[in-house]
Amino acid sequence: MKELQQQVKVLEETKKNIPSACENIKENVNCIDQVVESKIKARILDKSVLINIHCNKQDGVVGRILFEMEQLHLSVNDIRIMPFGPTNLEISILAEMENGCCITVQDIVNALQINILDQVQSAVA
Repeated sequence: MKELQQQVKVLEETKKNIPSACENIKENVNCIDQVVESKIKARILDKSVLINIHCNKQDGVVGRILFEMEQLHLSVNDIRIMPFGPTNLEISILAEMENGCCITVQDIVNALQINILDQVQSAVA
């Protein structure tokens, strides 16, 4: 019985010296929140376009994205907006190019970056 009690004491002492996994996760989440940068990824397959945007929450950002999609002659079929932490958004858009529209991935990314996300970042700063 004394051996078991001694082993318990040793294990408890060891446990005190090891930080819990939850504490480490909480610290990492806080770091991620502070360092988030806007990112845009786009893919094109035939006439279908898939766009993923990771950006800071800002009033009117979705409206500006939809307006820019119209300017690029892209018809939005589906849009998903998910919060990512308290200050960020993850936006996925499935769109289709209008007839006669010939646009590249780089054109889409540049237009969104210049006309939408740069405005959001300047408003936050």
